[in-house]
Amino acid sequence: MVPGAEADVVVRRFEAPHHLAFDWPQGMHVDMGFETFDADATRVTVTVGGFDPRQLLEQATGTIEGFTLVLCDLKTLLESGNSAHLVRDKAELISRSMAARKA
Repeated sequence: MVPGAEADVVVRRFEAPHHLAFDWPQGMHVDMGFETFDADATRVTVTVGGFDPRQLLEQATGTIEGFTLVLCDLKTLLESGNSAHLVRDKAELISRSMAARKA
C-alpha cells in the first residue's frame, strides 16, 4: 500500500493452520503461531528476530507497530467484513512523510 514498497520473503516453515515462519529481507526472521482459543477465537503470537543491534530500537518499534496495525485491521475485517483501513491510512502517512523529506 506504500507506493514502491515490496519485499521478497522466504517461507521456512508452514504447518496449516498453526504455524508460519519466514525470513524477511535484511536478515529478519518472523515466526507466527495460531492457537485456537475458546470455540470462536484464535490467539496469534508473532516473534521477530534478526534486528541490527545498531538500529534495534527503531526496527523493533516499527515492527511492533506494523504487526499491530495489520493484525488489528485483519481482526476488524474478519469480524465485520469491513476493513478499518488502518494499514492504508498508515501507508498514506508514510507516503506523505517520504514526499515531505524529498521536498
